[in-house]
Amino acid sequence: MAKWRTTEGVQRRIAAFFRENRRMPTYAEMMGLLEVRSKSVVYFWVQKLISKGLLEKDRRHLRPARRAFPLPLVGDIQAGLPAPAEEELRDVVSLDEYLITSPDSTFLVRVRGDSMIDEGIMEGDLVLVEK
Repeated sequence: MAKWRTTEGVQRRIAAFFRENRRMPTYAEMMGLLEVRSKSVVYFWVQKLISKGLLEKDRRHLRPARRAFPLPLVGDIQAGLPAPAEEELRDVVSLDEYLITSPDSTFLVRVRGDSMIDEGIMEGDLVLVEK
C-alpha cells in the first residue's frame, strides 16, 4: 500500500484537486487521484473523510468541510517595517480553501501597534502571510 494512503494523504490529494480546479472531483476523477480501479474504494475513503469532518455531503454534492483547510495562527507581528514573525502555534483558523493558493506555506499573524492604521490595518487584526 502506498504511504500516502492515509486519511490525511487522501484528503491532501482531494484538496489539491479542489485548489487547482475550484470544484470537488467526481468519483471517477477520484479513482485516478487515488490510483484505484473501483468506485467502492472511493466511496470508502469519502465516507471516512465525512466521518472525520473533512468532507461534507448534501443530497447530491460533496464539498470540503469548513475545518478541512485550517491555517496555523503562529503569533504576533509588529506593524510598520517588515520583521520576522514569532513562530509559536497559538491557534488554528479555518478559511475557505479558494482564498489560498499555497496552504502549506501560508500562515496568520496578529498585528501589534498602530503604524498601519492609515492603511486600515488595526492592532489585533489578523494578517494572512504567504511565504
